[in-house]
Amino acid sequence: MKNAFLNIPRPNMPISILLLMGCLAMWLPDFLMPPDTTGSFTISLPINYTFRCSIYVQLGVSLAMTLLNGLFIAGLMVRFGIQRKWSIVPLLLYTLFISACPAGRQAPEAQFSIMLMCATLALTKETFKNTLAVEHAFLCGLLITVAAMFLPDMLWFLPMLWIAFMLERAFSLRMLLASCIGTCAVVAFWIAYLAWYHCFGLFGEALADLLHRTLPDTKALYMQDAYFLMLLFAGSFGIISYYSNIYRESTPTRAILAVTIMFSFITIPMLFFPAANAVSEFPLLALWVSIHGAYLCLSGQTASRSVWCLFILILSITAWLIL
Repeated sequence: MKNAFLNIPRPNMPISILLLMGCLAMWLPDFLMPPDTTGSFTISLPINYTFRCSIYVQLGVSLAMTLLNGLFIAGLMVRFGIQRKWSIVPLLLYTLFISACPAGRQAPEAQFSIMLMCATLALTKETFKNTLAVEHAFLCGLLITVAAMFLPDMLWFLPMLWIAFMLERAFSLRMLLASCIGTCAVVAFWIAYLAWYHCFGLFGEALADLLHRTLPDTKALYMQDAYFLMLLFAGSFGIISYYSNIYRESTPTRAILAVTIMFSFITIPMLFFPAANAVSEFPLLALWVSIHGAYLCLSGQTASRSVWCLFILILSITAWLIL
């Protein structure tokens, strides 16, 4: 019995599949009783344009991207050096968080940005102590700017990317210029699009909406905000676990985990002070909590980690029932 309790953070495959099926079951009410008959997909930059589609297409794309991003996060844990073998734990955590909240299930745009952020993190990991990794820096700048087309607040990660290179001990003038050129490549495409359709004014409006921050509607969404705060609280235990085990990790692993912690702190003001035209930032929060939570689960088997997993499970199920 004691061993079974300690193994909760690392469930065996049959239990993992059962948990994953439970997460997918959380989507059934949306498919059987959709909140609306029409879905949408928004590209926010260079102009704010919304494509209309069936609600089932929106939900289907969001579900598929959720599972794909969960697999990417699981792959990142191996690339970061946290786990030698692939583990289903990151996939379970990310799918659970997204499935529990409507802000996650109904934001396919954000899921595309999460996919590009995962690719950026993988590239950043490869720059460790390599000040000549200009191709990686170019791709990082390009991917973050492309991600901003779906989630505009991703632009705020560009200066954070340069700090990430510093944490990876890879910052140099070449790396800086390469990342800027990657960004300019996407911006050049934007300018060509704007010039062709003569809509520079709409681009200015999109940027103005990005800079105009609003206070969250705490009266209408107080339960959702409470869920966000509880996830932040839960994710902080993963950060504490990182610092308690910092000397057991290799130097490259320390560097990339420090990058994820920095990015997670940048996400907090974006989440609680959203832009006027913002897509839901919740999948971005789910990404960081999944990484930190997976680190907590995979770095050891203790009673406290088992309690953490049960708390996360109960919290998410409660949020799904209420929200």
